[in-house]
Amino acid sequence: MNAENVQAAQFIQNSYPSKSISTKSTSDTNGFESAMDISRDEQETKKVDKNVSSSNSNGEDSLESLALPKWYSEFIPEKTLLSLEINTAYWKLAGELTKDDVLSNEDRAILDNFTENDPMSRREHEQWAFQEKYKREILEYDNMVHSCFQKALSDHGINSHKDYYENVLLNEENSEAIHQDMKKSLESNPRYFELRKILD
Repeated sequence: MNAENVQAAQFIQNSYPSKSISTKSTSDTNGFESAMDISRDEQETKKVDKNVSSSNSNGEDSLESLALPKWYSEFIPEKTLLSLEINTAYWKLAGELTKDDVLSNEDRAILDNFTENDPMSRREHEQWAFQEKYKREILEYDNMVHSCFQKALSDHGINSHKDYYENVLLNEENSEAIHQDMKKSLESNPRYFELRKILD
């Protein structure tokens, strides 16, 4: 299991009522990285491979069983996600400039000029700047959503991985009931709307 799938497994397991709410440790110097890690965890969890076959008869250990419900994505503001798209043009240029294992000042200037004029690099810079500016709000929002998700699971008797797989991922009716309870819980908190206004 690769790093992305391990993160997905940790997120799902931390959502069971028997576990404490999962939060990344933060400090004044590392809050940005922690907030980014949380957003990255959520994005990568959504991308768990749906086509991997089960490792046992009921599918509990398959990668599919680690996925978040499809509706969960509506609670994740797009600006809080990290792009998984690779800027191949940038890395190709960087590879050419460093093929002698040296990056001279002239080479750095070439790369800087590229990033200043490359649309994809500008988008990435804008996204990083946004996430740095609102790192505390991102962390607060993520904890709020995760807490409501955990409570909704608990209220519906989801207490284990097996419960989650069978009664959330495979049971559309029950999954939607959890969805609506989670949404109602979030929307009862005025701070939810304040944070969405900032992060959307």
